[in-house]
Amino acid sequence: MKKMFIIGFSIMILGLLFAGFGFAHGGNQGIYWDNGFKAVDSKAQGRHYRQRSFSNINQIDLTADDDISIRRGNVSKVTVRYLNGNQVNEVDGKLTISGASHHRHFSWIIGGFEDDYNNDSPISVTIPEKAKLASLTGNPEDSVEVEGLTINKVDLTGEADVSMTDTNIKKSFNLQNDGDVTLRGVKAPALLQSSDDGDVTITESTFNKGQSSLSTDDGDVTLSSNTFDSVKTNTSDGDMTFRNQLINKRFEASTDDGDISGHINREKPIRVIAQGDDSDVTLFGRSRRSYGIDNVKGVQYRFDTNDGDITVE
Repeated sequence: MKKMFIIGFSIMILGLLFAGFGFAHGGNQGIYWDNGFKAVDSKAQGRHYRQRSFSNINQIDLTADDDISIRRGNVSKVTVRYLNGNQVNEVDGKLTISGASHHRHFSWIIGGFEDDYNNDSPISVTIPEKAKLASLTGNPEDSVEVEGLTINKVDLTGEADVSMTDTNIKKSFNLQNDGDVTLRGVKAPALLQSSDDGDVTITESTFNKGQSSLSTDDGDVTLSSNTFDSVKTNTSDGDMTFRNQLINKRFEASTDDGDISGHINREKPIRVIAQGDDSDVTLFGRSRRSYGIDNVKGVQYRFDTNDGDITVE
């Protein structure tokens, strides 16, 4: 009997510990089933969307903490749909969107609940089909999705993940964020990008009128089917991968702790130099650290890694 009491008491204590851990991590939420157990976000209950339209908008400034999407659409005015609690204001053609984050979503895990991203954008901006923006600026904190726009200048900072698709930037393009950067079908003279903690993925984009710079402290850089005039990439702790790049002048890639791998078209004159402190270096199937002729009138490639391998095909 004493043994059974000890076992039962131990199980009860263990159960209380799990229960306490669960409540500390949001386990006091009501749950429902949607491809797995989900918890009702009590803080989001009672919130409603609002919608406003604005004429003659040529600038957008983002400081909201919520997810934001900006797209072209079948509207006659710039239309903003947003959760109440955010602030949307217009002064002299400049639209300012601000507010704290509202969306929270929970998935069930053993001992409690963990946050998930909600797929619905709490803030969505629709731009008329033929409208152009003078600038898109701000320091958003969650995520920003831009699709199908024409903008003179983009200057975004903050912690947000930034995703752009089929967007034409006429003048300057500056991203200084702490999240992921995903670009597809983007055109700009050049891109100046820096991230403290995120992956950089660029596909089918064109930056052919200046020096571009890509940098991330803790993430991978992946380039596929792009055009650059000149580009310099760096990652402190991640891999660098490139395929089908059209380079006009110079391509440089460096990593402190990661591999560099990619493909270079050798149909035109090129010069390749690769350096690695503790690395295996393979250029076009051979163990070597240079390829081509010095001072060749062609594209210059340079690859450097402190602790990783370099493989160029």
